[in-house]
Amino acid sequence: MNINQFECFVSLAQYLNFTKASRVMHITQPAFSRYISNLEDELGIVLFHRNKRSVVLTEAGKVFLEDVKRMLRHLNNGIINAKQVQNRKSQILKIGFIGPFASYFLPKLLDNIRNTHPNIGFIGFKSCNSIGCSSMVFGRRKRICYWSWNDWS
Repeated sequence: MNINQFECFVSLAQYLNFTKASRVMHITQPAFSRYISNLEDELGIVLFHRNKRSVVLTEAGKVFLEDVKRMLRHLNNGIINAKQVQNRKSQILKIGFIGPFASYFLPKLLDNIRNTHPNIGFIGFKSCNSIGCSSMVFGRRKRICYWSWNDWS
């Protein structure tokens, strides 16, 4: 069994017509018919009643259809989730900070950033002086730098 067979099964269940379902799947009708027949043979279940004029889901086919739809949704969600995790690696927020700011504001800031931007996989930060911090921002090595007016004295 393979995913193509399950997708063809769902398509045929939707259209109840081999020609329409195979066109939607961009598969020739003979190949599409083989996918369905092979699926039924591998499962040992008759999923459709067929004659020259109609295709109808069997009771077993109706039950199987709901499970296959759920399985395909889970598969698609899994692919999306895996891609999001992979993309997080490239989404890094770099923050520079000066002195006392870190102990009070930084934990709150990091929590807020993580809550509002869950796609950021890592937040990097570095302690620096005011000149170093601002040069890192202007040199695009840091996205954000924080300091208080007290840090300038």
